[in-house]
Amino acid sequence: MFAKVNSNFDCGFFINPDEIKRKLDDTNQIHLMAEYGINILQSDLEQELGVAKSLIQKAYHAGECIRLKIEHGIVVSHTTNRIGYEAALLAQIIRKQFVLQHASYSFESVFSDKGKIQEIQCAKAEGYRIYLYFVCLESPELNVLRIEDRVQKEGHNVLAEKILQRYYRSLENLATITALCHRCYFFDNSTEDMTLLAELDNGEFISHSEIAPHWFVQYFLRPMKLV
Repeated sequence: MFAKVNSNFDCGFFINPDEIKRKLDDTNQIHLMAEYGINILQSDLEQELGVAKSLIQKAYHAGECIRLKIEHGIVVSHTTNRIGYEAALLAQIIRKQFVLQHASYSFESVFSDKGKIQEIQCAKAEGYRIYLYFVCLESPELNVLRIEDRVQKEGHNVLAEKILQRYYRSLENLATITALCHRCYFFDNSTEDMTLLAELDNGEFISHSEIAPHWFVQYFLRPMKLV
């Protein structure tokens, strides 16, 4: 998905939890300085772990016991039953460090919880211009089918129940997110070719397509009083 967007837009340095997990699966470590230009101490890591208690507890209840340590400037993982929460945590730490450095970066999110919105608010308070590339499908059922296809190709799974919940929570948060952004692009990816529907440039609405999927009308155009 990111590759499709990034081929046409400059999204800065992409922080990808899936890639972080792959590296952890292969080596059980992440060299933050070599790979991201970030240097944190053990005390910094412990502080971040303290802030992320809810995520660590969620991981524990899912069967993933997160154990991280800084050794010679490298984050070393002693985590057992790694399923993805650890990678999400490290991605969160990297994003926070990038904000402190005022570096340009991007990340993927379903925006189904308030935590990512708060991250955007903090980045904006630090002077960032926020660009949103919002990609949606015509229905959560189509998303379920694509996840099933991904699993067939040995990709990671997401429970259908979670997909349904996240689909609607993401759309319900859309108006809040767009209000924080300097520029927004809206895509529908229901067909083989992803369609750029419209953009919002510093408050000015610009249409790029005659297509107006239900989700776009219901959760953006109507709240913005554009229809």
